[in-house]
Amino acid sequence: MPSVALYCMILKMSERITGAIIILLGLTLILTPWYIFPVCGKGRYAPKYGGIFQPHKCFNKAKAETALGIMCIAICGTPLIRPQRKALFACSVALFILAGMLALFPLKTTGLCKMPCRIGTLPALMLLSVLMALTAIGGIIQGLSLK
Repeated sequence: MPSVALYCMILKMSERITGAIIILLGLTLILTPWYIFPVCGKGRYAPKYGGIFQPHKCFNKAKAETALGIMCIAICGTPLIRPQRKALFACSVALFILAGMLALFPLKTTGLCKMPCRIGTLPALMLLSVLMALTAIGGIIQGLSLK
């Protein structure tokens, strides 16, 4: 029965590949508002808005997106450590929720200023949100198949 063992090994590798893709998306999410498409002067270096102690909305958004990226890596790193279908399914559901939060943060929750953040950072975060949602749907389908 080497074909069954080979099939199981291929399934475990695909779960690890999905986990690696999720971690790469999380790292990209962390780096996007700070380095890839930086928010207004990288937030804390931006001109002051409303006084000394009130930074731009973009700075708060960048911190929120960084927290989402850290959660994505922490939660969804499980398929690399434990490549099982149940773990992949649970991580994919969590990733789908995080992708929804990622789309809502810049649009509804924290908002953006009317500076260059809307030109570079917002489309990049929306693209990351779509990629995360598609990866999560693929992981959910992969986690549900062949139990």
